[in-house]
Parts: sequence; C-alpha cells; structure tokens
Amino acid sequence: MVGEFLTKPSVIFTYFGMAAVTFNTTALITWLSTYFQNEQGMPMDTAGGKASIVMVLAVVGAPLGGYLTDAWRKKRANARLLLPAISTLMTAVLLFTALYLFKGTIQ
Repeated sequence: MVGEFLTKPSVIFTYFGMAAVTFNTTALITWLSTYFQNEQGMPMDTAGGKASIVMVLAVVGAPLGGYLTDAWRKKRANARLLLPAISTLMTAVLLFTALYLFKGTIQ
C-alpha cells in the first residue's frame, strides 16, 4: 500500500511541497523576532509582539487559502495543487525582495 503512494508523482510533490512550506513558515516565525531586534533595534518584547502578528496572519491565512482553493476548484480541477504553489512562490519572492534588496524603513 505504501509503495502505491510512492509511485504517484503528485503525492510525492505534495509531500515535498508541504515540507518546504512548513520549513519556511517555522523558520520565519522562529527567526523574525531576532531579526526585528538586530536589524531595527527593537527590544525583544516589542519584536516578539510584532513577530506574533505573522503567526496570527498564518492562522487566518490557512482557512482563507482553503476557501479560495475550494472556490477555484469549481473551475479548475488542479486548484488544490496550484494555489498553494502560487501563494508560496509569491511569498518567497516578496520575502526575498523585502529582506535582501531593501534596507531601512521601506523594508
């Protein structure tokens, strides 16, 4: 039975995609308060509070993403794979742009 799952490319890519999303989200939430403290000179309690906003957005974003995926799936059968891939790619580009290309207040 396990062998059957491992022969399906969509299942394998879904597992790798979920692992990548979990890794990125966990790393961001863990690291963000230290980043605010070091780069913007915030005290740790303020930086932690600001970083916790990201966690709240993640809690809101998960069911919202599910709702949008279900709505899109009525028109496109592979929406359950496409929406997470598109949103994760957009997030990666935005984070790279914000954290690497810009410095200071605009960041």
